[in-house]
Amino acid sequence: MKKLLRTFFILSIFTFFLSCSTESENLKEIHENSTTATNLQKGTSVQKLKIGSNTYLLNPTGYHKKYINGNFEYEFKFSTPLNYIYTETQNEFKITNGDNSNQKIKLTNLIIIDNNNVSFDIETSSGYIVKNVVFEHNSNKVCWWCIIIPVVESAIESIIKSIGDNYDSNCALAIEACEFGVQSIQIIDQGWFSPASCTVICK
Repeated sequence: MKKLLRTFFILSIFTFFLSCSTESENLKEIHENSTTATNLQKGTSVQKLKIGSNTYLLNPTGYHKKYINGNFEYEFKFSTPLNYIYTETQNEFKITNGDNSNQKIKLTNLIIIDNNNVSFDIETSSGYIVKNVVFEHNSNKVCWWCIIIPVVESAIESIIKSIGDNYDSNCALAIEACEFGVQSIQIIDQGWFSPASCTVICK
């Protein structure tokens, strides 16, 4: 009987310490995840492009996010990197399609709003004009040359997307077929100002 009680006592102590150890590990994991998330939030410098009621959260290495009036619409990216050439004058910045030199975008009326925001107008060779585009770069820089490179590198896909925000018939049908909305679109470039083909993932 005493041997049985001793065995039960040892098993109880072992279970207690195992429980404490598991709980401690779980708490440690939660703490580490929380700390990681906090550090990521602190270290993340989100770049935004605001064109009318559309806001684009830019991601140079993946999918951009599109919002309309603050409501999430979908994520998108181009299937292959855009090929472009840029040139600068005193009053404007020109972006030319590297695959079709007749397709151009000019950024004019360049204004530094503050250390983290600039505004400009967009004019395309197809006659499309957009006024008062705001680029929130969050780089704490005030020289235009320091800012314009990330504008092109980070925002060119969203600029092209907003200008040619139309799709060919197959792509449009795929978007309409999403019963609960679109999660993401991968755009297949067919010319900057032409209807684009795409691959669609529904929600």
